[in-house]
Amino acid sequence: MTPLERRQLGTALRAHREAANLTLADVAQHFGWSTSKPSRIEGGKSEATARDVRDLLDLYEVTDDSERAHLIRLTQGSRGSDDSYYQFTDLLPRQFTNFLGLEAAASVLRMHDPVLVPGLFQTEEYARALITAYRIDDDPETIERWVQTRMTRQELLSADHTPEIWAILGEGALRCNIGGDAVMAAQNRHLLHLAKQKRVRLQVVPFRAGAYIGMDTGFVILDFVDAPSVVTVDGLTRNSYLHHKNEVDRYSVAFDHMRAVALSRADSRALIEEMAT
Repeated sequence: MTPLERRQLGTALRAHREAANLTLADVAQHFGWSTSKPSRIEGGKSEATARDVRDLLDLYEVTDDSERAHLIRLTQGSRGSDDSYYQFTDLLPRQFTNFLGLEAAASVLRMHDPVLVPGLFQTEEYARALITAYRIDDDPETIERWVQTRMTRQELLSADHTPEIWAILGEGALRCNIGGDAVMAAQNRHLLHLAKQKRVRLQVVPFRAGAYIGMDTGFVILDFVDAPSVVTVDGLTRNSYLHHKNEVDRYSVAFDHMRAVALSRADSRALIEEMAT
């Protein structure tokens, strides 16, 4: 388990314990544990086994199957949390599989990118052109596996537990010619389709808005029902994970400013439609 996964699991278990009106001492006594064990699990300082989590959820009388499955998956780590990625385990860095696990568990995703279409929204042709440009040392077969990984990731958009997605793109994301005119037109048509979906909010910051906070940074704020929010910031070699409240609050404020300077959802769709023709 990563520190983020331990933290998310601990926060959820604490909420369930409090809802059951039990103290840490009650839990320790019930299982014959040391008094520090449940405290360290809830604080994200110790790993819990799948058996520990099942026993705790039974004690707390948590019967929701999806909640139980989600929390038990956290004990296995993100790499083992989704069989969809089994064929790509030799390809994906541990940090990215951690992100995939968090992304799938989030209730809301707030995304910003000034010049690129986010991975969840990319067409296969757009993704292939972008990945080819980024991964200059990879052979064609490896490039195709990266493309298929991205397409597999997009299954989240049609899953029963699809998170609410609020994406703010710079106008450059609609205009930067990734893969050629035909690829970009198809990509913008796909964005237009996504923008009409119930669980997706899409806004565009037009060039005429000028400078705005965060315009040089791509990031995702992941919000959870039962755990504190996390921010991931894009980097050339790796993404950074930010979880301290003051850092997360800073990105949340920036996102709110972006919403204010962006076009309305209707006007954003009109601009995307213009780019799609």
